[in-house]
Amino acid sequence: MPSINRPGCWSFIKGGFTLNLPSDFSPPLNNTPQEVNIAAASTSLQPFSDQQYIINTQRKRAVAVHVSNVQGERLQGATVTIKQLSKDFPFGSAIAKTILVNLPYQNWFVKRFNAEVFEDELK
Repeated sequence: MPSINRPGCWSFIKGGFTLNLPSDFSPPLNNTPQEVNIAAASTSLQPFSDQQYIINTQRKRAVAVHVSNVQGERLQGATVTIKQLSKDFPFGSAIAKTILVNLPYQNWFVKRFNAEVFEDELK
């Protein structure tokens, strides 16, 4: 339980939760009236960080897949597997000169990144 620095002052308690489905949900706030009075004001649902918000709004896209036969008629209940073959968003890191002679480092790097910049000793 968070501590209150001075009695009678406002304290900010921050937390988070996620819902799998839309819901009219009211989080239970349990307290003993003699100890503390809790009020939830100006509540809102937000991503946990600015970075997560940017990822969800700028880097992810909703995709609708329609499967049809050769006559163009939609097929209901088809099983579809989608595999990303390339990345269009450059995601990288600085590399050290040791990457030139270090195969494990090269393998590790290419599994995680599709762009690189040289550190100072390679410029």
